[in-house]
Amino acid sequence: MYWCISLLTACQSMENGLGTIAQNGNGGSLDGAYSLRDISVTSVNGGSAGFGYGAVNGYPGKSASIGIGVPRHIKGYWAKEDENGPGFKAYYRISADIDSVLAEKKIRTLQNYYQTFKSNWGHMQVEVEQSRLMVLYTLNCFSKLDDCTVKPYKAFHDLVSKSPKNLTDVAVLFDGQGESSLTPFPGSPYDERRVLVEPFRLANKITLTDTEGNTATIGQNIGDLTRIQGGWHNYLGEDGAGKSMYRFFHIDAPIDANIVKEKIQIMRKGLAHKYFGTVTYTEIDDDGYIKIYYRLVCTSNSKLCDSLEESRASPFIIRSSDYDLDILLFEGKAEELDAPFEKARTPQ
Repeated sequence: MYWCISLLTACQSMENGLGTIAQNGNGGSLDGAYSLRDISVTSVNGGSAGFGYGAVNGYPGKSASIGIGVPRHIKGYWAKEDENGPGFKAYYRISADIDSVLAEKKIRTLQNYYQTFKSNWGHMQVEVEQSRLMVLYTLNCFSKLDDCTVKPYKAFHDLVSKSPKNLTDVAVLFDGQGESSLTPFPGSPYDERRVLVEPFRLANKITLTDTEGNTATIGQNIGDLTRIQGGWHNYLGEDGAGKSMYRFFHIDAPIDANIVKEKIQIMRKGLAHKYFGTVTYTEIDDDGYIKIYYRLVCTSNSKLCDSLEESRASPFIIRSSDYDLDILLFEGKAEELDAPFEKARTPQ
């Protein structure tokens, strides 16, 4: 009851909700240059806002118009720029719930925090610091420009904090830790391994699966491999009676994801993962022997191609040209059958 008397308009029932609380969004960092990709915040009313603003540096970072209510979940990817040269030195991701009840309480407190200052332009800010990610809410009351005198209701002041640069007041709606990796997370915006299959006629006969459970055929992206599956036939010609003859093949084999990660980490040193295209390249010969390569494609004559010298020297590199580097990820042989492979039917 005291809280309603003290905070005036905050006497609205929490059940009524706040509707849109931020019309502007910021995406920035607290410790240097980052790339923010596919970061989104979902609200309790089902709306969402994106904060994947690309290259950012500093607080509060880049801005965009949004419209979002009280947040309940955040997910996305970001990467730390390498200060010693182009490229990324670490990758991060998060998928986490936000305590929407506490977040709404903090937002209401800040909206009724000042004696005279009012703003219709709430800002939601997503700020990163290595694996740490914060979601902040602010009305941007700056004492040099505005009367930011606070109401004397100190019992609720602990719900409001100073901004990272100590220039205004913010409500910290979320402060958590994401996962970190030295290489891009499989299936993330930073992990672009397009699937190619040779010969092309088998392109849609082969399916690859990665550690995230994603499956891909030709032209799609895939992460760290865990399995290869497929079935196909090779035409041999006609027999004496004019009947077509075929060799039938089938494969369903695991791939050691730990070996895949180790080899790709070697390839992705320095600039490789940012500036050059990468391909998960599957070769199949007429006898059903299969090899899968991780291929880095350097199509530029610039000095960036020269930066691959260390990668070219790796003993894992099995093919190297002016434009391509290949590491072998898997080799095996498909099973040869007398007839097309048929999946076992599930009992009814």
